[in-house]
Amino acid sequence: MEQQDREHMQKIAKRSIAIAAGSVTAVFAIGLFLIYIMANQVMAGACENTVDSRSEQPVKGEYDYVQFSRNCGATAGYSYHLSLVDSGDGSVKGKGNLYVSDRPFQVRWLDERTIQVIGGSERHLKQETERKGVRVIYVYPSD
Repeated sequence: MEQQDREHMQKIAKRSIAIAAGSVTAVFAIGLFLIYIMANQVMAGACENTVDSRSEQPVKGEYDYVQFSRNCGATAGYSYHLSLVDSGDGSVKGKGNLYVSDRPFQVRWLDERTIQVIGGSERHLKQETERKGVRVIYVYPSD
């Protein structure tokens, strides 16, 4: 009987240790995840967006494009962005939702459903070809 009691107690001890180790690991992982989320929010808040131009969609006027530069401090420098936003939306937050480049570019409406981006960099960081039913065409002039 004592042998069975000892074996039973050993099983309980092993299970308890496994549960404790798993709990500590889970708490540690959740803590790291929360630190990662907070660091991303702090870093995103460290950037400053400056609107360079804004233009309302021809005819319908449902959307505006907003061209802006983004300064994220001395180590990151400037980047150049283009977003499509609801008409009248007064602010741009975060990165561009259409185009992000390391060089300045020009932009214009070709018609009510097409935006043309001229210049920028073929080494873009983001390049969408459509958003909310509006097409984006990119033209990279040869140097």
